[in-house]
Amino acid sequence: MDSYGDINAEHAGPDIVDVLVVGGGLGGLASAIAARQHGRSVLVLERDAGPSGVDTGITLWSFAMRALRQLGLDDAERVGAPLERLASYSANGRPLSDVDLRAPAREVGEASFDVHRADLQHALCELLGREQIRYGAACTDVRQEDDAAVAVLADGSEVRGRVLVGADGVRSVVRLQVAPKTRVQTSEIGVWRGVLELDERMLAPGMHLRIYGPGRVFGAARLDQRRVRWYAGGAVPAGTAGTWHEVAARFGGWCEPVASIIDASRNSDLLFNDTPRIRPLRRWARGRVALVGDAAHAALPTLGVSGGLALADGVALGAALGLGLDAAALDAYARERGAVGRRIQREAQAVALVLMPRRPRLLRVRDRLLKPPFAWIQERGVAHLSRGALTPAVADLAWPTGPANRRIPADPDVSVVVSKARQHPSVTW
Repeated sequence: MDSYGDINAEHAGPDIVDVLVVGGGLGGLASAIAARQHGRSVLVLERDAGPSGVDTGITLWSFAMRALRQLGLDDAERVGAPLERLASYSANGRPLSDVDLRAPAREVGEASFDVHRADLQHALCELLGREQIRYGAACTDVRQEDDAAVAVLADGSEVRGRVLVGADGVRSVVRLQVAPKTRVQTSEIGVWRGVLELDERMLAPGMHLRIYGPGRVFGAARLDQRRVRWYAGGAVPAGTAGTWHEVAARFGGWCEPVASIIDASRNSDLLFNDTPRIRPLRRWARGRVALVGDAAHAALPTLGVSGGLALADGVALGAALGLGLDAAALDAYARERGAVGRRIQREAQAVALVLMPRRPRLLRVRDRLLKPPFAWIQERGVAHLSRGALTPAVADLAWPTGPANRRIPADPDVSVVVSKARQHPSVTW
């Protein structure tokens, strides 16, 4: 029996809880914590046998760190490290941009962080209380009644809640109640991830490093004085196994610290995932059921906001449920968060096209957009991400002038790309 078996065996909740959450990831735990802060009884159903032990990291922009503080996590350094700079280089080591993250952090009131995902999940479990989580409870179906929503579990038992929150990821079972025709889309982009120990001389504290090549990107940032999280993404053929030899073949010849990180990862745990996503949903709620996190807005990982959005979803949903346990409260939440989530989904796709092109001409355009005099575009986008606001579309930029009527030098290649962007307003940088 796993170490959480006693908790599950002794769990004897009421016949019905106020808020029943399906999925014990970041969005599910945040929803449960926030709902309880507003006086609601909660229960989280998690299919796995215990909290996630995934050894990887994620970026939490300032808005997400503000959400964590609202949830009661005041000691963020226990799960990660603050960021001060976002530095970009080409695969041969040529500097492209260096964005100061401290200014948007001051505006929001919270620094952005890179955090260890499993450490964060354990911290949220402690905030909620393990007695509010039922592990090994896989939801296979959901139905709605006049006064409740019901989760049907794999063992045939049922659990009832006055409202039910679907936080069960991109392949959500709960989503069938809200948007039954939604199909999960596959992508040609694959991502390797890992955590290892690396000397500070190879990667300075406070820096999130991104290195760009043709159709590929490599990133790394410190989680603490010893550990570094890294990721490597790009187009991969169908059937890619995601072995160390495959990531080494694609990135091993790049500049430092890429080569050293990959070499040090040879004998460490290595995760490889595809990047499934869904089309933007018109509805995030129906009746007594609502969606949060990837169940509502699974997107490509190019903006690095998935985990942060799930936390912000949970905080917003908890506030709405403090006002009522009914369809009206869930609809209010869906209106507030849905516009942000749908825009982020569209922009994540566009950013993948802009930052990970394979054609030489488009590579030149990408590199120019990251450097002066166009660097303000990335700076503005990072500021919006830090706030958790809608990021600016290229079509919304005053071409050929930038912020404060700053004249942008003529560039034929960039002009062509922006002209196309005006025809497709969802494209952003």
